[in-house]
Amino acid sequence: MKFYGPKIQINKYSLNELKFGIDLVIDYYLNYEYFDENLKLNNMKITFVVLAIFSCAIAYIFTRRFPENYYILLFSVIFYAIFKNLYWFIENKLLGDIFYIGNNEKYCQKYRNNKNQKHAIKEIKFHSKMDEKNPSIYLIWFDFILLEDNKVIESIKRKIDCTKVYDERGNIYTNRVIRSFKSIFKKELKKIE
Repeated sequence: MKFYGPKIQINKYSLNELKFGIDLVIDYYLNYEYFDENLKLNNMKITFVVLAIFSCAIAYIFTRRFPENYYILLFSVIFYAIFKNLYWFIENKLLGDIFYIGNNEKYCQKYRNNKNQKHAIKEIKFHSKMDEKNPSIYLIWFDFILLEDNKVIESIKRKIDCTKVYDERGNIYTNRVIRSFKSIFKKELKKIE
């Protein structure tokens, strides 16, 4: 069965949109291949944002004048800052360039040379960013976390040329992105010993 990804049109002059478009196609492909996505960090981010909003809402719910609501305002400001900083920490320090965390052991085992169970992959973190020196180059790399000892094997950064996967109007060629991604991913899976 052939994968038909989403039809995406972006502003091709925006680096964030170039990255987002390719990330989105790869994300759809991984879900199509039945990868189990680990959403724990995303769920934590959502929880902290909701708690930050709730701590702000408390200040609006209690409508007393300033000297009487001093402790409520203090509570709101302190907890808003705490929850917002926790969100920032997850977004920038723990996730950073990661756009997908997940695994499909059957898919990965198809392309591996060493099918040894002690090197079974527990989780894969998919990283991406735009190249700082050449903004038309999309970089992708992976962190393979092994099942036995939680050892992390980092792959090298591979390139996808954005000029070959987007047309002049900003439409993405889904099949070209998937073809490039699959060849890169297979090469990196074969290196795991």
